[in-house]
Amino acid sequence: MFKRIALFSLVLVTTLALMVMALPSAVHAEDPTATPAPTATAVVVDAGTGATKLVYWNGLTGGDGSVMQKMVEQFAKDNPDISVHVESYPWDVMFQKLTASFVVRTPGRIRAAHPGHPAICFAGRSA
Repeated sequence: MFKRIALFSLVLVTTLALMVMALPSAVHAEDPTATPAPTATAVVVDAGTGATKLVYWNGLTGGDGSVMQKMVEQFAKDNPDISVHVESYPWDVMFQKLTASFVVRTPGRIRAAHPGHPAICFAGRSA
């Protein structure tokens, strides 16, 4: 029985010692010269100079975003009394922004999103 307790204690102490020795290297494992990951920022476009201002949120950041930008610019040109402020985010950021805006009841009035996304379910209650 004494041998079992001694062996268990030795294994336990050795495991704890290895964990304590590994802790400083895990805490300082980051490369100080590494470039931090970029954070997503919105692509913001203002089109038109009209007094009626529209804010349009979307997740169109690729080729579809440049097509949408041209459409918005054409819309503003065809409707000189309207100006459009477009905020384009990566979809994951867009859905976080959208969800948060519904919670505090300040969603943009014009937005593009995938139907069926949970954030869209709040649209009827916030509009």
